[in-house]
Amino acid sequence: MTNHVERLKHALNTLEGYTRDGSQKTHRGYTEDGVISLLEGGAVRRPDVSVITRLATSLYQPDVFPIESYTNYDIFPGLLESLQSRFNSWNVLPALSANIALTNGSTQALNAFLNSTCSARDTILTVQGFYHPFAAIPHRNNINMVCVPTHAGNSYKLTAQGLASFLATHTGTKPKAVLFTNPTPFGVRYTQAELQALAAVIQSNNLMVYEDAVFKGTEHDTPTALLASVPGMESHVVIASSLSKSLNCANIRLGWACGPQFVINRMVSYMRDESITVSQFNQIAAASALHMPAEFIQGNINEIKTRVALVTSLVENLNTRLAETYPAHASQPFIAVEVAPESGHSILISFDGLAGLKLPNGATVKDDLDITEYLLGYGVGVSPTYSCGFINRCCVRMALAEVDTTPVHQATRALELQQGIQSLLQLASPAQAQTIWSTIAPMLGTQTSPKTAEADVRNAFQSVRKILTDMFENRIFTALDHLLQANSTRHSRSATEAA
Repeated sequence: MTNHVERLKHALNTLEGYTRDGSQKTHRGYTEDGVISLLEGGAVRRPDVSVITRLATSLYQPDVFPIESYTNYDIFPGLLESLQSRFNSWNVLPALSANIALTNGSTQALNAFLNSTCSARDTILTVQGFYHPFAAIPHRNNINMVCVPTHAGNSYKLTAQGLASFLATHTGTKPKAVLFTNPTPFGVRYTQAELQALAAVIQSNNLMVYEDAVFKGTEHDTPTALLASVPGMESHVVIASSLSKSLNCANIRLGWACGPQFVINRMVSYMRDESITVSQFNQIAAASALHMPAEFIQGNINEIKTRVALVTSLVENLNTRLAETYPAHASQPFIAVEVAPESGHSILISFDGLAGLKLPNGATVKDDLDITEYLLGYGVGVSPTYSCGFINRCCVRMALAEVDTTPVHQATRALELQQGIQSLLQLASPAQAQTIWSTIAPMLGTQTSPKTAEADVRNAFQSVRKILTDMFENRIFTALDHLLQANSTRHSRSATEAA
């Protein structure tokens, strides 16, 4: 049985600049100076200014956010209704959306689910390409996690045929549950027909399902269907989401789940025992973020679509340039988009065409940890799929949202300060707030308009795209060129020299 936690440790050690076992520092880590990191899975920008302003003012309203108090499992007024409305807008079955649990992030929701549905030494199923937090949490609960094989032909989705075949050929252990992410971490959507077929297999085998929908709301065009919307699944699925991906608040840990009442009641009980308090501050953020303007959310989606199109073009051009110089090695692409994303912030890139080449340290490229280490030497940090169930592949995930947040932060800083100060003045002296602001605003130099701030954000996004372009055309291209030149059996100029 594959030890997913051990593989996660190997991946983290490699990313931090060590050998797989962590015993020796051998290369640059992804957080070191000069490395462009494509690992961070947050959003392209901070949340809408309305969320930031609401959080700021709540610090000065003890009746809204009593910092000094345990608020236990008290729910911020209106939040449950907003969450239920969100689930309903996704067509989640009413029998499920009526029962909601709050957690400190979606990973804690998974922990609560496992503690509510499984026992020690139970087996749960997931899919190749699983969301990386799935590795450690079952392990800590002494639960075995097994991957159902998937393949590139169906974009690494869990299918009814794949699940049924797996269950038919692994009769020794009866699995308790299935964990899967929808949309997937690679940005792939499920169709209603696919989920209806999957639901039939799940029901016939009496399985519970944890449907992680953290990427729901990030779809580039067509929304994904949900297993929690399939009739007949009322007793079989818990669906979870959070503030992190579509709502731009990854660093504010709040998640939520809905599902069968008997499971949600257990999850709520677990949360009360485990955490004492679900932070009111985080709940205030959620209550505000759930009502961010639709055009703000769509603008973020549009930017990711633009970056995906850019990276796809860069990958194709890079491979073409290398194939022209090294035709003897070009039996398959040196670099290629493995799956075209339809949602989320990441893109899956294959370097399988480099497998078997000799690295500068004398080792042979055998999997994506070798690719990860090699690219770090050229100042590029990528996320290996080694820790997500991929075996002997050279595929990496590149997260495109947080490539360089500094210019984006600068673009909205003045507006955030302006509206934050005005809101505090409204709290301190409602009658005189505008007069006071008119006096101090020229001194602060923070006067701007939302329209100007958005224009500045668009300019900042352009600078981020330039970084991505430079990274592919120079760093990644040079890394692959050097590797292929060193492995070339004929004496020729490198692609860099030819250019």
